[in-house]
Amino acid sequence: MIFREDQISIMAYSGGTMAVPAVPGAGKTFIIANLAADILLKQKHKPGKLLIVTYMLSAANNFKSRIGKLLEEKGFSNMSDYEVMTIHSLALRILKECPDAIGLHEDFDILDEGKRNIFLQQGFAYWLYQGGEDSLKSFLHTEKGFKQWKDGFHGVAGALISKLKLHDLSAGTFKKMAAEQREPLLTAVSNIYGIYDKALRSNGYIDYDDLLNFSYKVLKQDARIRERYQNRYTYIFEDECQDSNLLQGKLLSLLSEKNGNLIRVGDINQSITGTFSASNPVFFKEFCSQAQHCHTMDMANRSSTDIIGMANFLVQDVSQSHPEPSCRDALTAQYIRPVPAGPWGQNPKFNEYHLYSYIENSWDGEIYRAIRLLKGFKKKYPDKTAALLVPSNYHVESMASVLKKEGIEYDELSNTSEKRMRPVRTLGMVLDYLAQPESKDKFLQLLQQFMGGKEGKEAEKLWAWVGKHNPEQFLYQQRETEQEEKAVNQLISANLRQEFWKQIERIRRILDLPQTRIEDLILKAVDLLSFEKEEKAMAEAVAFFIRNRRAREPRLTYSEIADLLTHQGGKIFKTAAEVIYDLQEYEPNADRVTVCTYHKAKGLEWDCVMLLGLTQYNFPSSLVHKNRSEYWYLKEDYKNPTAVGNAQIDRLLGRESPQNPVIEAKEEVIREKIRLLYVGITRAKEFLILLAHQQYGEKGKSEEVSYYFQRLAEYIRSQRSKQL
Repeated sequence: MIFREDQISIMAYSGGTMAVPAVPGAGKTFIIANLAADILLKQKHKPGKLLIVTYMLSAANNFKSRIGKLLEEKGFSNMSDYEVMTIHSLALRILKECPDAIGLHEDFDILDEGKRNIFLQQGFAYWLYQGGEDSLKSFLHTEKGFKQWKDGFHGVAGALISKLKLHDLSAGTFKKMAAEQREPLLTAVSNIYGIYDKALRSNGYIDYDDLLNFSYKVLKQDARIRERYQNRYTYIFEDECQDSNLLQGKLLSLLSEKNGNLIRVGDINQSITGTFSASNPVFFKEFCSQAQHCHTMDMANRSSTDIIGMANFLVQDVSQSHPEPSCRDALTAQYIRPVPAGPWGQNPKFNEYHLYSYIENSWDGEIYRAIRLLKGFKKKYPDKTAALLVPSNYHVESMASVLKKEGIEYDELSNTSEKRMRPVRTLGMVLDYLAQPESKDKFLQLLQQFMGGKEGKEAEKLWAWVGKHNPEQFLYQQRETEQEEKAVNQLISANLRQEFWKQIERIRRILDLPQTRIEDLILKAVDLLSFEKEEKAMAEAVAFFIRNRRAREPRLTYSEIADLLTHQGGKIFKTAAEVIYDLQEYEPNADRVTVCTYHKAKGLEWDCVMLLGLTQYNFPSSLVHKNRSEYWYLKEDYKNPTAVGNAQIDRLLGRESPQNPVIEAKEEVIREKIRLLYVGITRAKEFLILLAHQQYGEKGKSEEVSYYFQRLAEYIRSQRSKQL
C-alpha cells in the first residue's frame, strides 16, 4: 500500500495520543481502517484489543467491512481482536456490567431519541394541563406567537434537560436549585424535567444522556470494572471527533488512561450540530493542541481544483474579512490541497470553469431556475449525480413538490418527507376509517392510500366509480354484478383491477381484527400492511406514542388519535424518523436527483451540487440581522431561550457564563452557518451552482442576498476573468 505524503506520518504512529484533523474528502475512514489493520497485523494491541468508536451505526458497519477486508487480504483470521461500535453501544456494554452500582434495575431499557421526543412532548402537555400555560405565556412579546412557542418549547426543555444530565444534575436536585433562583425559564424546565424523569423511571427507561452519564459514573466509582476495560482496549480510535461532547471525551479519555493510546479524527470546519446539541468543536480543538502527536490530512481528490479554490477562499475570506470580527474564528485555517499524480486517484479536471451563481427575485424563482439548470445538466450529463441542497425541511418539501410536478425522479432526504411519514399517515387513516367504517369518504381515502395515491385518468375513473357505491358492496361480496363487472372492466386495466381487489381484501381483514387496545390494534394492522423494516419501526413508534398518551388520557378516541397522526405526525415523529431512517446508508443515484438540507448532505458527495437559499436570513453575517435561531415572538431577554437557559444553568453550577447569552448565541449561529456553507461547497465534485434571491415585500418584510453569496459570486467572476 502506497500512502500520500499527508498520510505517511499518521501510518508511522507507534503510540500515545494522536489528533488527526482532516479536510473534506481526505479519506478519514480509509486512514483509520489502514492504521487499525496495521496495528492488528503487527500485534501491537496484544494482550488487549483495538476499539473504534463512531456515532452512527452505518459508520460502524463501514469500518467493520473495510478493516475485515484488509485483514483477510493479509491472512489475518482473529477478527475478535478488534471491536467497532457506536459510543452509545460502548456505554451500554459498560453499564450492563453493574447497573445496581447506580441504582438501576438489571432489566432497564434504552429510550432512543425518537421515543424520548414523544416522552418530552407528553410531559410538556401534562405540565400545561397542570397550569403551565400562564408561565409559558409570560415569555411572550406578542400573543401571536403562542402557538409556535407552544409547539417549540418542549424542544428547548429537552436541550436544557440534556445539559443538566450531562452535568449530573438530577431532576430533584435541579428543582430545588431552580426554586432558589426563581428564574421563570429554569422553573418551567424543572417542572417538565420532573414529569419526564418520573415517566422514565416508572417505565424502566434511561435515555442516551443517562447512558453516557451512568456508564462514566460506573467507571469512575468501580475500580474493578474500570481496570477491566482499560486492560481490554489497548488502542482506542474515535471518528468524527468534531461532533463529540464533553462527557463522551471524558469517557474515552478515562478508558485510554492506562495505555495512553487514543487517536481522535475529525474536521473542525465540519462541526455543524452545536447549536442544537451538546457537541462543541472546542473539545477537538483542545485535544489537537494537547495531543502528543498532531498530523493534518489536508489533501483530497473529491473535488475539482476550482471547487477546492472556492472552499479555500471561504476559509481565508472569513478569517480575514468577516464583518463581525468575533466570528472570524468560525473556520480553522486548514486549506485543502489537491492530490498529486500517483496511485491514489486524481482530482476531477476540466478545461471549462464549472462554478456559477444566480440571483432571483423570490424563493420560487430559485426553485424554477434550479429546475431549468438541472434539466439542462441531466440532458448533457445523464450519467452524473446531482443534488439540490436547501436550508430547511420546509424548503425540501417545496422543492420536492415542484420536482414531482415536473416529472423528475428524486430522493427526498428529510425527516418529515412524504415517504418517511407515510406509515404514520397510513395508520392514522386506518384509525379514522375504523371510527366510521360506514363513511364513503373515509373508505375511499384509505383505499387511495393503500394503492399508493395512484393518479391519472384511469385512477380518476376508478375513484369516481368507487364513490358511487357503499363500502359494504365491496367488502362483503366477492365480485360485482355482471353489469358492474363489465362496466369496471371498461374503466380500468386488469393490473389496476387486481390491485384494487387486493387492497379491498386488506381493508376487510383490518375490519375483522379483534377490538382491543388501540396500540395493540395498530401493531396487528401492521402485519396486514406489508410494511418494510423501517416502516415497521415507525409503526412501533406510533404504538409507543399511543400507549403513553392514553396512559394520561384514557378516553382518547380513534378519531382523536387519527387526527394527531394525520395532522401532527411530522412534528411528533420527526425525531423518530431521523433515528430510524438514518440507520440506512444512502448512495446518490444518477437516475434520481437528491434534495435535502445542507445538514443532511454531510458525508455525501455528488458530481453536481446546487446550493439554494443563500439569503441573509438563512446564512446571517451580522448580529443585527434576524436569523433562524431567534424566536421573534419572545421578549428581548429570551429571544434565544436555549442560550439563556444554558447560561443560567452554568451560573447555577458556578461555571463561567456569557454576560449576554443571546448575543453570544447569535455569534455561534453565524459561525455554524459558515461551517454549514463550507460543508455544502465541499459536497461538489465537478459542478457547483450558487443560488440566492432578494425580495422586497410589504410591511418591511424582505429577503436579502447573504454576504457569503456576494463574496463567492465575486470570487467566481474574478476566476472566470482570469481564464479569458
